[in-house]
Formats: sequence, C-alpha cells, structure tokens
Amino acid sequence: MPPYLRLDLSVNYSFNRGPGRENGINFSLYNVTCQQNPMMYRVKYKKNGGVFQFSPIRLKLTVLPSISYYHKF
Repeated sequence: MPPYLRLDLSVNYSFNRGPGRENGINFSLYNVTCQQNPMMYRVKYKKNGGVFQFSPIRLKLTVLPSISYYHKF
C-alpha cells in the first residue's frame, strides 16, 4: 500500500456505577481529513495469462462517525 494521510479522533467518557464496575461512552470520527485513501486492494487472478490484477477499494463516505457504549464488570 502506498503512504497515505488520515486523522482519526476519539473521545472517551467513563463513569463508575459501583465498586468494580465501569461504564463509558466513546465518540469517534474516522478520516477527519476527508482523504480518499484506499482501504484495501481487491486481488484477481487470471488463469489464462497467470496475471494478478490489483484494484484499490475506497470508502464512499469521507468521514465515518462512531458511537459506542461499554460496560466492564
């Protein structure tokens, strides 16, 4: 893969609900700089010529938000 630029931001907020228990919320933004970087490559093999073809796969969304909740016990 060629070098690329990407910035991911994440914020965690933790709060306790008792002894030994922890809850929290995570807010994340993936690819804040809106770069069209390849995420992976699709590989195809042609049997006739014995040739591999590589084609980059990019995300259609430029910024991908995420919210998650976690509970540790």
